[in-house]
Amino acid sequence: MTTGAAVSIRRGTVPDAEAVARLHIASWQATYQGELPAWYLDSLDLAARTAQWVERIARPAVRILLATEGDDPLGFAAFGPSRDADLDPAAWYQLYNFHVAPGRRSRGVGAQLWQAMMIEATSGRFVGLVLWVIATNKGARRFYQRMGLEPDGTEQYESLAPGAGFQEIRYRRLFPEPAG
Repeated sequence: MTTGAAVSIRRGTVPDAEAVARLHIASWQATYQGELPAWYLDSLDLAARTAQWVERIARPAVRILLATEGDDPLGFAAFGPSRDADLDPAAWYQLYNFHVAPGRRSRGVGAQLWQAMMIEATSGRFVGLVLWVIATNKGARRFYQRMGLEPDGTEQYESLAPGAGFQEIRYRRLFPEPAG
């Protein structure tokens, strides 16, 4: 599927795992500089992250959308049934990852990627969408609020390694009732 001028949105496949891993690492290093220890951000390994994305992309329930311009990856969204213990995975969709290349933020790529993801998310049996966002990531929080999500009062601490972690806030959005 194609949206916008020169930006294409398509399903990510296993051969895209390295591009997704590169985007993921670049996004974290740009976004969380000063939020997470430099040693942790510097330790993000492309080969290890690529292997993680190969495994994730291969899961049948996980959807990956990749935004590209020509051959250049610009962003990706990974989503599927909720993994939260308090939500029914048959009823709730969860956004697991949403990243746009640091140099392409605030240029409409994220909005186009979001729109494509929402078409898939709202076309099934799901009643709503949840996602976790790092509490200090004010830019992402503003973006998600513009997309109709609000904090639902649930928080958690995510430990990445000894001395590296962050507080997360869960956001939620109900989907409109299907017409008919």
